[in-house]
Amino acid sequence: MRAEVSSLWSNETWVLADLPPGAKTLPAHMLCERKRSADGEVSRRKGRFVACGNHQVAGRDFTDLWAPVARHATLRALLAMAASTGMLLYQLDFETAFLNGIVDEELYIQQPRGCERGEPGKVCRSVKAIYGLKQAVRAWYLKLVDLMTQMGMTQCTADPYLFTRVGEDGAAVYLLIYVNDILLIGKYAASIEAMKQTVTTAFASRDIGVLAYFLGLHIGRD
Repeated sequence: MRAEVSSLWSNETWVLADLPPGAKTLPAHMLCERKRSADGEVSRRKGRFVACGNHQVAGRDFTDLWAPVARHATLRALLAMAASTGMLLYQLDFETAFLNGIVDEELYIQQPRGCERGEPGKVCRSVKAIYGLKQAVRAWYLKLVDLMTQMGMTQCTADPYLFTRVGEDGAAVYLLIYVNDILLIGKYAASIEAMKQTVTTAFASRDIGVLAYFLGLHIGRD
């Protein structure tokens, strides 16, 4: 829980503010969960500060909501290609994916209970999205597309969450994203490492290593 609150402040997710007259704070709660590895064992414990998006009012607290997710057909096609051509498979994980999206609406959220800062009565005015907000997924998607464009990646027209880039060696690197899980596929380790460095520099990410478990699929090679 302390790590989650610290990441919210360090990521400049919000600023302390006085609640304007007539405005209401959006409730939020700290949810604790156990992350499990491919074998079902608990690998780590995580706290997640989640806003109660069901209290948001359409037209005032949010407008556009649409955002895509990677298609499972795309994932299977990439795995088949990698298996037939011997391409390398690696996985990354965005630590705080939704905390990077920008919120355009004026939203006030109550401070994490037990971790309040500033003078009594201060609330958090959102600058970036947090989990639970109606527009969080779309804000993250728009931020991600902007980053990928800056990295020289080409967005697939058939699947918006598949990006490709051809390196100086002429080999393509494929990057498939499902919310905060990233699949990297490439022919050469150097190209993949360069992509890892670019992504981890832009966003706080965790290098999981060689792909073994992705979206409920166990991946093995012989």
